[in-house]
Amino acid sequence: MRMKTAKYMLSLNDVTFAYRATVMELCKRGYSFNTAKQMVKTSNLLEGVKASDGMWFHDMNQRDCADYVERYLNKQKRIAVNF
Repeated sequence: MRMKTAKYMLSLNDVTFAYRATVMELCKRGYSFNTAKQMVKTSNLLEGVKASDGMWFHDMNQRDCADYVERYLNKQKRIAVNF
């Protein structure tokens, strides 16, 4: 019987999720969406990846952000179930 091992690499989707989930968490804690977005953009949440962070933020509204976070988490649950 072969054992399955998971190798984890940070993909673009994972990085996008980290930024967006952090924005949504700040919103839950009482910050406005735009303030939260600005706080995450100016932080060094994931150093070395910030150069292209504009593509995740320039057009994002709160609903898009929440939908993305939910879809990502659902996808991770499906992956875990299939393991």
